[in-house]
Amino acid sequence: MNFEFEDYRKKGPPPSFTEWTPIKPVRYCMGQTFCLFILPFLFGFSLTPVGLLINVVLIDYIFYRSAIHKEEY
Repeated sequence: MNFEFEDYRKKGPPPSFTEWTPIKPVRYCMGQTFCLFILPFLFGFSLTPVGLLINVVLIDYIFYRSAIHKEEY
C-alpha cells in the first residue's frame, strides 16, 4: 500500500441529483450540446422548447447516474 499517492479513506455518500455538479464541466457542456442540437440536426428534426427542457433534465440525469456509477463525485 502506497499511502503517499493513493487515498484509502472511505468516501462519503454520493450527492443527490439536485446537489450534483460535474467534475469535467467542459465535457458535460459538449455532451449536452451534442445530444440537444447536433444529434437531432443529423436526423433532420429540431426540438421544441418543452422538448429541449425535458431532454436537458433526462440527459443530466444520465450523466449523473454515469458519474455515480464510476464514483466520480
